[in-house]
Amino acid sequence: MRTFSKLKYFTIFCLSAFILLVANIADVQAGTILFVNANTGEDQEFQIGDEVSATFVAQNAERTPAVNAQLRITHAGLRNASHTNNSTAKTATSGEETGTVTVTGTITGGQEVYIQAEWLTEKKIARADFNIIPSSTPTSNAVVHLSPATVTVIPENITNNKELTFKLEILNGENVAGYQATVQFDTTALEYVRSSNNDYLLTEAADDVFFIKPVEDNSGSVTVAAASQVGENSGNGTLATITFKVLAVKDSTVTLINVLLTDRAGDEGFSPEIGNAKITGPIPEDINEDGVVNIHDLTLVGSNFGQTGKNPADVNEDEVVNIQDLVLVAGSFGNTATTAGAPFALAHDSEIALTRANIKTWLQEAQQLKLTDPDSLRGIAVLEQLLTALTPEKTTLFPNFPNPFNPETWIPYQLATPADVSVSIYATNGQLIRKLDLGHQAAGLYRNKSRAAYWDGKNEFGEQVASGLYFYTLTAGKFSATGKMLILK
Repeated sequence: MRTFSKLKYFTIFCLSAFILLVANIADVQAGTILFVNANTGEDQEFQIGDEVSATFVAQNAERTPAVNAQLRITHAGLRNASHTNNSTAKTATSGEETGTVTVTGTITGGQEVYIQAEWLTEKKIARADFNIIPSSTPTSNAVVHLSPATVTVIPENITNNKELTFKLEILNGENVAGYQATVQFDTTALEYVRSSNNDYLLTEAADDVFFIKPVEDNSGSVTVAAASQVGENSGNGTLATITFKVLAVKDSTVTLINVLLTDRAGDEGFSPEIGNAKITGPIPEDINEDGVVNIHDLTLVGSNFGQTGKNPADVNEDEVVNIQDLVLVAGSFGNTATTAGAPFALAHDSEIALTRANIKTWLQEAQQLKLTDPDSLRGIAVLEQLLTALTPEKTTLFPNFPNPFNPETWIPYQLATPADVSVSIYATNGQLIRKLDLGHQAAGLYRNKSRAAYWDGKNEFGEQVASGLYFYTLTAGKFSATGKMLILK
């Protein structure tokens, strides 16, 4: 009995909830077979269990009368099939109707469902195929989709042999006792590795779930299926997982077809709404390929500004890194493998070689181009935000880093307005140890190692100072502030 149930459910997986009828005519010299659908229009959809009928009419094409010509019928996927015909013609002249047959049956479904008519005259054959194929129209409220819906692959995925796994998830399932789904993929981009059924149908008696071995097709598809023999499940969950190896960095789609859900009775098949997955290559504006477009990418454009020839920072591939590339990167700020247009934010540890003066110049150049496309306008808006972020509201002195230190340290600060800047180092008794004249500086942030004030731990004579507590005073125009630091040797 258990074996019978398993075979019963496996057969159900081959069914489809809706059927579409399509005629395909092949004429091979013997004559012509005219197809007439007797009970529906050519594109009418049928449900499993519906009765269909198709009429075929054959005409002779021989120059001499046909003798003992025959109209032969074959079919699959139908039950209770019968036909009435005048299938054998003793004599007929060219173009004259010589045979007619009407086939009637009930659609049961299957891997192939068709009615075929062949017009036989000695060694010549004319054939007409009345194919019945599954329709994509959903017949339930359930949704079966691949997750994640979008994945970005990068060259490192190939060199590191990274695997890519999709979940076959179900939403709003109702009385589900079995499922099947075929996953199609681009064999030049992905290689199928393995798949496994998940726990959506599992109960305490795991032996009562029949997991069908995944069926792989070398042309680029894999079919997964399972059936519960004791109960049904409803709601959301994961039906299976499918894992691939990345072969190439290219855009492609992982597609679901022939998705079918069944209930415990096995008398009905339900076609859910389906959701495919998209695979994309690296985001062009993600120059350092870390998966997100941010200040680091903008800095790389700035550091390559004016360079010609092939260059990762040449986003629009016009052989020169210029303001257009910078605007494109700025317009993609926050874009990742799965999101786009996240709010702009400036992290202070990202101020690599990026100054307010740079941004101001780039913004002016971008505005002079009078760009009007949405991406460019967003890029200009981001540059404006960046300029604001790099313009402090007030001048501030920050704690040195590292602290304690030996023998060197950096003293960060920010300027709200341009000013002549200096940093003076004092011993605890007030003695001036060293004065660092930094010159006239523009308003902006001076908080990382490339821009902060630097002290190598030496006095004005180039001698290393002793361990102990020291004070540093920042003077910028009328602003002055003091901090303390500790040398430990």
